[in-house]
Amino acid sequence: MDIQNNLVQNSEKENDCLHRPLFNVNIRLFVSNEQYRTVILNICDYMKLVMTQGYKNYPKLLGLSGANIGIPFNIISIVKDNEIVHMINPTIVKMSKQTRMVQSNCGSLCLPEKCSVIRREWIEVSFYEITGRHNQERFTIAEGGSTIQHEIDHNKGILITDTNKHL
Repeated sequence: MDIQNNLVQNSEKENDCLHRPLFNVNIRLFVSNEQYRTVILNICDYMKLVMTQGYKNYPKLLGLSGANIGIPFNIISIVKDNEIVHMINPTIVKMSKQTRMVQSNCGSLCLPEKCSVIRREWIEVSFYEITGRHNQERFTIAEGGSTIQHEIDHNKGILITDTNKHL
């Protein structure tokens, strides 16, 4: 499978798709309707495949959003404890007042070098697991919080180059 040609920046003019907020997964249907659940789980499997295959200068992806691969659902995948974890409808519900400047890049934009981005020291994220169970968890920058903030931004239509409009 040629993952490189499936990422959004190779198929959308001027990354237009990346500036559109994604739709939340209907959790009621996800839990009760087998066909809908299968579609969402197949999306998660595909996201895991993209993350494990690597991409261009990103041999190891730390996170991926539905926006990155042109899927219109609010789903992100991140590496946590050396495993890929999927978060359905992730939302930041609490965040620290303290921020930190971090160096970051984005596989969807293929920036020539990392850029400075302000991130919260910690965030608390509300999300659904692929089991349908609701979860709320706190992540520091060191625990992947910066990656999660980046991927949630993607799903809201905010790019790394949009200079922290969400803070």
